[in-house]
Amino acid sequence: MQKKRIKDCKKGISLIMSKGFLLFFILLLFPLVSSAQSDLRDTVLERKSFGNEYLEQMDTNADRTLDVSDVVKSAKTLPDTGLPSASFEKASSEVSEGDDAINVKVNFSKPFAGTLKYTVSGTATAGSDYGTMNDSILANGVYANIPINISDDDELENGTETLVLTVYYKDGENLGYVPGVSTQHIVYISDNDALWNGIIENNGMALHFRMKIIQSPSGAEAALIGDGYGIIPGIAECTADNVDFDSDSFTVVVDGIDVPNTLFGVELKRKFEFNANSGSEGHIVQAELIKGALKESVTCPSEKGKQFEYATEGTFTLIRQIPSVESEEIRFE
Repeated sequence: MQKKRIKDCKKGISLIMSKGFLLFFILLLFPLVSSAQSDLRDTVLERKSFGNEYLEQMDTNADRTLDVSDVVKSAKTLPDTGLPSASFEKASSEVSEGDDAINVKVNFSKPFAGTLKYTVSGTATAGSDYGTMNDSILANGVYANIPINISDDDELENGTETLVLTVYYKDGENLGYVPGVSTQHIVYISDNDALWNGIIENNGMALHFRMKIIQSPSGAEAALIGDGYGIIPGIAECTADNVDFDSDSFTVVVDGIDVPNTLFGVELKRKFEFNANSGSEGHIVQAELIKGALKESVTCPSEKGKQFEYATEGTFTLIRQIPSVESEEIRFE
């Protein structure tokens, strides 16, 4: 009976042994010496994640599964360069204009003291979209950060732009490091300037309009854009007189909009006041959706002042147009 219990106990222990412990014992027999082997080990232990193309390279026995057997085979076959490998910690990051600065982290498989070189490409433009970059950084340790200053321009740009960083390496240059598994990092820069599609609901009627909102360090600007119908005649662009836009409130006042009037032959002017406050019932102020109260007034100005003024109140909804990044916008080197 006692022998049976011992046998059952051993069986239970083997069943609950994690792959981490199993890998530990295997590494005692086949120690990892290269950075590529270290990346493979970290992937099996779920300490790091890499792109599909690199995972296929790690599958040394071609069974479409990353497991301990891949580590054993790589330990037997992969040579060691003796140099640290440089790999980006993440494959990509997302920022928005106005986010100031970010750091992109590069990890080394062993301590590295020297200059890490990198190249910069992508659809984003140096100077207008991001600050000057030196194409190299000094490193002293097991990681280094590449700083990127994000610019905030006042231009409407067609979609999300990309800044692609690639670890530079060339045989024979004696850089002191080798490329690791993840040698490229893509920074997606979204534009905080945008076109918004809107609907005004007033007196049982719904009118379409478009609004352009530009955000810059000096403040926000806005304009109503005509599309041949709706609240703006023709295809004119009417600049707002007052703009206040933050995470909690939204105020835009557009005055002096011409109102075609062929019936009486008099000059009429229209004014719109858009107001939304996240603390008010029914109001929404978000990055992609704004809902609030509208005040519309029509006046007949003259040299003696306003001959009359007619005002109504309603609601408005704005939905931001968000262009998507196209695959061909990313250029790999």
